[in-house]
Amino acid sequence: MSALNPMLRYRQMRAIFLHYTQLSYGRSQVSGPVQYARMVGSGFGFVGFLARHRGDFWEYATRPSSRSRARVLRILMSPEGLPKFDETWLVPSPEAPRPQRQTNIVVPVFNGIEFLKRSLPRLLDNTEAPFHLIIVDDASTDMDTAHYLDALAATAPETVSLVRLPENLGFVGAANAGLSKARDRGGHAVLVNSDAMVPPNWLGRLLAPLADPNVASVTPMTNDGQIVSLGTFSQAIPLKDDQIDLLDSVAASLSSKRALDHPMPTGVGFCMAMSETWLDQHPGFDPIFGRGYGEEVDWCRKTADEGAIHLAATNLFVGHVGHSTFGAEEKKKLNEAHHGILIKRYPKFEKLVRQFQLDDPLATVRMRLVLAWAASLSPDPLRVFVLHTLGGGTEQAVFDQVEQLNAAGKPAVILRVHSDAHFAMEIVFDDVSVQLDVEPFDAVQCLLDVAPKRHVTYSCAVGAENAHNLPHVLLDLVSPPDASLDVEFHDYFPISPSYCLVGASGVFEGVPGLDTEDAVHDYVTSDGHRIAHRDWRAAWRSVLERAREVRAFSESSAAIVQEAFPDLPTPIVVKPHTMRSYLPALQPSRQTPRTIGVLGSLNPAKGAELLDAMAKSETARREDLRFVVIGKLPPTIRPSRRLKIHGAYQIDEVSALAGKYGIDAWLMPSLWPETFSYTVREMLSSGLLVFSFDLGAQGEVVREAQNGHLLAADMGDSEAIVAEIAISLSGPATV
Repeated sequence: MSALNPMLRYRQMRAIFLHYTQLSYGRSQVSGPVQYARMVGSGFGFVGFLARHRGDFWEYATRPSSRSRARVLRILMSPEGLPKFDETWLVPSPEAPRPQRQTNIVVPVFNGIEFLKRSLPRLLDNTEAPFHLIIVDDASTDMDTAHYLDALAATAPETVSLVRLPENLGFVGAANAGLSKARDRGGHAVLVNSDAMVPPNWLGRLLAPLADPNVASVTPMTNDGQIVSLGTFSQAIPLKDDQIDLLDSVAASLSSKRALDHPMPTGVGFCMAMSETWLDQHPGFDPIFGRGYGEEVDWCRKTADEGAIHLAATNLFVGHVGHSTFGAEEKKKLNEAHHGILIKRYPKFEKLVRQFQLDDPLATVRMRLVLAWAASLSPDPLRVFVLHTLGGGTEQAVFDQVEQLNAAGKPAVILRVHSDAHFAMEIVFDDVSVQLDVEPFDAVQCLLDVAPKRHVTYSCAVGAENAHNLPHVLLDLVSPPDASLDVEFHDYFPISPSYCLVGASGVFEGVPGLDTEDAVHDYVTSDGHRIAHRDWRAAWRSVLERAREVRAFSESSAAIVQEAFPDLPTPIVVKPHTMRSYLPALQPSRQTPRTIGVLGSLNPAKGAELLDAMAKSETARREDLRFVVIGKLPPTIRPSRRLKIHGAYQIDEVSALAGKYGIDAWLMPSLWPETFSYTVREMLSSGLLVFSFDLGAQGEVVREAQNGHLLAADMGDSEAIVAEIAISLSGPATV
């Protein structure tokens, strides 16, 4: 399959492109002031990615070869464009000093009794420092809300002030009324939404950065707070109260001092500490923002223009329910109107937000928090899949499992292996997709220690550098007492670095012995050191012995694993993949020349060079046979009169393509014992005769099928193979 096949690269290339355009798989619905940083504009970042590697892409396009293909594939599969792990975030900050001066906490309220009964008791119980709560009732129309606020203020008159506005002024007017009272009292102010859920001992951590006179505002991490959200930017993730406290305990172990190096373009008003000094200079929000949206951006940019900075309190997590008094249509209109005001006043704001999102300096913090959130969603262990970077059927099989987990309300972690010390980590759950470029391996362990109860599935690591160390990586991943492991045999990499078990001869000659002299079964590291086959097999045996289950996808592959690892204490379980599609019944064309179809893209192990030799054989010319590949071949193999290459296809196109090319029968030319074969099953479902070698999962299925024909000819004898096919075609072609 070509490296530029979009199906091969779909998720990774899409991830790079959509990271550069800040859409994160295109699934998040952007809202709030940050949406005004028109995200598509940063698609130029993706163009830059292509430009940096233009020489490699040009060589592949003009002089295709296995070498240039491999280079382009490595580039496309690299984690370039993903935010990078930064270990300094994981160094805990010193305990924040307890503020001595009273802080004014301003909570604007309009109805929402169901949120107030959750948020206000948490605020009163969890605030550890001296504070005065200023509740501004913006002429609530719900009498239950009014009575509740009256009762609350009466219980603590020294701590709580209730300001009741005679008419509704909207959020900005209510906030300004509270901030005015806060300025009269003196001290810093914290603006808190009525649906913000603060954790224990929160205030000191939020206020600590204000010790720097240049800091004008501080915003905690949250589940629904645009650029300080734990997941994708501007993406809301609903949380229960116990999850809020859990995530805060994780945040408390992170650095907040590091945030000084990464000021934000704006604070977020759901829970925002505001410096007394800067509030004195700019008292309150501009009334032009009326009912809300954008007012805190205006205040933050106004102060930033005078030298102020705005920080995230990365060691604090405050929950945000996301209650809105506006309907979707009204919210959209307010956003659009206020966006125009902001961009006119601050033309560089969009660029600043785009750059902050592109760099995502808080990515390590987000990943740490979202991993803790993912682990909290189910009492079952967090599922972690170790996967290669090459796309294809293995990736599809893994994401089939991920979709099933997501449907059951369970997230999954994908750990793509670039080398024994370099990984791309991704969280996948419904609309949540958070990615991070992580190295070294110790960083993976640091991130995952919030989920010691984990179940790791090794799926494939073909293509990784220094793969001889991967057994140790896997064992370390499951070192916690509550961790478990499964191993899947999508290929035979744990048996041999020649993961198709093809020897130097180019064909499968059986499971290599431990002392084989065939050098293709040894492993050569990036610095040229050779790992003997016996040592490779021993390292992987230790992984299989640690596994709860070894999963094969056919009886034949299970037998190969058993032969390679005799007396394995771990059960080998056969679980065939679920077929996603079949072909409708087809009729042979019986036209001249007779046409043999090959479904799927081929590489040498899948018989690409053998097929080329068959098409060039004297027997094919004499018997007037031609071959059509519905798929792709390596660039070194060119189409000819007897070898047609259709290229990429969709499965629902195959029936029409079979008619177009006049296909009489199918051929599976693979030279290795495949672990499972979708394409053989699809070809057999058409009713046409299907040829295959008596080898692996493909031979296992063809042997049982009425329209299957196992080739008796030697796999290296192209003339004999073509002759056998020609003779068989002279008999009945359908069942």
